[in-house]
Amino acid sequence: MDTPHANDVHLNLDTVQQKAGSTGTYRAALIGTVSPVPVFAALMSVVIFIVLQPAPWSNLIAPLGGTVLTLIFWLLLAIPYRRFTAVDLANTSSYELLLNRLYQIESWLAILEPEPPPKTNSVYALSKQEVRSSRDAIYQGLIKKSATWMLATGYVNMWRLVHRADEAFINIEPVEAVIHDALHDEMSLQNSTLKNKEDLLKKLSSAVKTLDKRAATYLSQQPPQEDKVDNSRPKTNNTGLAYSKAPPEEPPNQNNVKPENDGNTFSDDINIKTQARTIIREVRFALHQFRDDRWEKLGRVRNHLMRMTILTGVTLYALLEFAILADVEVKTLKAATFFYLIGAIVGLFSRLYDQAKTDTSIDDFRLAAVRLIAAPLYSGLAAIGGVVIVQRAILTNVNVFDLNVANFLIAAVFGLTPSLFTNAIQKEADQYKTDLKSTSAPATEKAKPLSL
Repeated sequence: MDTPHANDVHLNLDTVQQKAGSTGTYRAALIGTVSPVPVFAALMSVVIFIVLQPAPWSNLIAPLGGTVLTLIFWLLLAIPYRRFTAVDLANTSSYELLLNRLYQIESWLAILEPEPPPKTNSVYALSKQEVRSSRDAIYQGLIKKSATWMLATGYVNMWRLVHRADEAFINIEPVEAVIHDALHDEMSLQNSTLKNKEDLLKKLSSAVKTLDKRAATYLSQQPPQEDKVDNSRPKTNNTGLAYSKAPPEEPPNQNNVKPENDGNTFSDDINIKTQARTIIREVRFALHQFRDDRWEKLGRVRNHLMRMTILTGVTLYALLEFAILADVEVKTLKAATFFYLIGAIVGLFSRLYDQAKTDTSIDDFRLAAVRLIAAPLYSGLAAIGGVVIVQRAILTNVNVFDLNVANFLIAAVFGLTPSLFTNAIQKEADQYKTDLKSTSAPATEKAKPLSL
């Protein structure tokens, strides 16, 4: 596929931006807004049940009315929310960075395209085609309607394609750019948590030295020194006899024979500098793979917590509706609701306080927002459970669901306990963020940023 003309670059990017608003889906909007729905339905049923007392059939009307009203509200809310599941709004910062990288890819291709490939370098042709293929796949992916933008997996997949193009450029861009990228990669590796970073640094330094010995002096980790040959002693041939002239030349290696047809066929010619570029590319691939895996794991943690929140909310809804159908006392239901709200408020403020101290320099694909939604749910349930456990353990002859100061304090204290559960999730997410920050170059920003 031919590279677009310079004017077509803007047309392609404009097309992506124009179609960005239509990439959201109603299904994604439903998924994105479902987390608070079960809790909202349960609270609506409680309100209806209390308001209708002591009307007959209130225990049947309340669950039905709360469920129907909540479903209608949910289905209507998903209509405008659909726009926020599109690629440009689901994660605006990642989308803008993707557009920036696309423009850079097109600009580099436009510069490199007029240059004829080396006649004996098949890697050059393969790499250039790989850049084009990755670019086209990114264009197709960014205009695709999908729920993956809301789930964050779509962005991770797009960045993997960007990184494949970034790596392929190493085989076709000028040597000065390759060395610049290699120096940046060395800084990214130095403080990283990659287990094999020492091996990668050695390979990188040796490859840079092969490309340009002077450039290797700028590396923090110098390549291994080559063994020096002692020229003071006379050279001997394999018979042990000394000779003063150069030994006879070896027969030509087949690997050094240039292909026929002016390089139209692939070559088995081994070029040491092409090999060096390939080694630098492999180091870059390892670095990108490490980062992409951490981004993907962050998205998985977010999605896993969201599924757990939905499941817990549905369980709460089912238990509450069963209690209403069983004609629970209004006094008991009111008290349980108060305890739940106290725990939910305490848990919410506790989460806001913890979130204010959390490092936000790394995009977490809205994991913080999901934790904020989950906090009131788990804190409210913990508050009710705490009141029941403490009152039964201490005062067995007292009504558990009395509205008094002691029960309010117990509910507030137990409203803080779910933070122990969410802290485990936060610890896992923080480790992924630490890994990502460890691969960031400390003092420079390269022309083609790693971004995600």
